[in-house]
Amino acid sequence: MSNKTIKALIVEDVFLIQRLLENILGPYAKCLGVANGTDAINTYTSHYFNGEPFDLVCLDIFLPGMDGIEVLQSIRDFEDEINIDANERTKIVMVSSMANHNMIKKAHQIGCNGYITKPFSKDEILNTLLTLGLIHSF
Repeated sequence: MSNKTIKALIVEDVFLIQRLLENILGPYAKCLGVANGTDAINTYTSHYFNGEPFDLVCLDIFLPGMDGIEVLQSIRDFEDEINIDANERTKIVMVSSMANHNMIKKAHQIGCNGYITKPFSKDEILNTLLTLGLIHSF
């Protein structure tokens, strides 16, 4: 993804954290924020079918209604159903206050690409994007 701007979906119910992530990602990504799991799934799939798939989803675990683990599973199931190649799948980074080892392990087993614990720093976010190949420097 050399010099193109990535598309990021931020799924976070705390408005200030959503804005903070938008500010950190802004120089590298076109960001869209939603506050719950149902909106996340609807936004993710509609953008895919409109030919504008997301490169990155930053996903909180504690969300109203459908939680982040369910959203993660739904996105990965969707990608399986429509046969998206493994290296073309959306990078999903869990961004959560939950540092529980079992939850982190479960998220990785379902298919998240990274896990960042709140409070996070700008460098943590950008280093994760660098590691995932979404950006090449910052």
